[in-house]
Amino acid sequence: MTLTEILSLPIVAFLAFFLKGIAGIGVSTVAVPILSLIIGAKQIVVLSSIVNVIGGLVMYRIDPQPAPRHYWCPIAALMIVGAVLGGIALKLTPLKNFEKILGITILAAGIWFIIWRGKKKSNSLQEQMPQRACIKDYLIGFVGGLSGGFVGINSPIFILYFGSSLAKGPMRRLLVLILLPSAVSQVATYTTLGLMNSQILVYSMICLPGLLRGIYIGNGTFFRISERIFGVVLGGVLILLSWGLIL
Repeated sequence: MTLTEILSLPIVAFLAFFLKGIAGIGVSTVAVPILSLIIGAKQIVVLSSIVNVIGGLVMYRIDPQPAPRHYWCPIAALMIVGAVLGGIALKLTPLKNFEKILGITILAAGIWFIIWRGKKKSNSLQEQMPQRACIKDYLIGFVGGLSGGFVGINSPIFILYFGSSLAKGPMRRLLVLILLPSAVSQVATYTTLGLMNSQILVYSMICLPGLLRGIYIGNGTFFRISERIFGVVLGGVLILLSWGLIL
């Protein structure tokens, strides 16, 4: 383990979970692209699944937003199925192709955030989740899980779909609820496939101080930031980070 790894892990964890505290995402969109350049793309995908479980449990406790189980539970269940299949694909994918797919996925999410989300009016977004999910919701859950298990990033598909109708409050709550069981399934899948090791577990412990501090500050910022500012800032960050993997 190098000094660069020891110093960068808690800093990147803070940035990632600062965003998760604001919007329910952040680990896969920030930590994965940055740390994949330092500790390796496949290692950071496995690491992100561990810290996502920890951060998800913390976020579950601090977010009081109501969430109908008939809506989010089926989506979460299909995410788990997709995450298992994606983890198997990760085991069989060459690293060179892996990084290209990762960068293109992040770039697409960033462009959408800036152009489309920025044009939507706050009063056109739903302040509460629907009572029940539809077939399209199920499909998005499966595809998101597949993407998360394969490239370590599931947020772009959720941002594109749920972000077109939900305000940031119910959207954050939904992301926390559906990403947590998916992250648990990813940890189990990676462990079964032999991708988990003691070094990754040490990495996760080093991330903890930044993780907890990031969620605390991010959650406070959540109540002050507007929909438009959130979309522009996060979209810009995603685009900048994606080029390091695409080029």
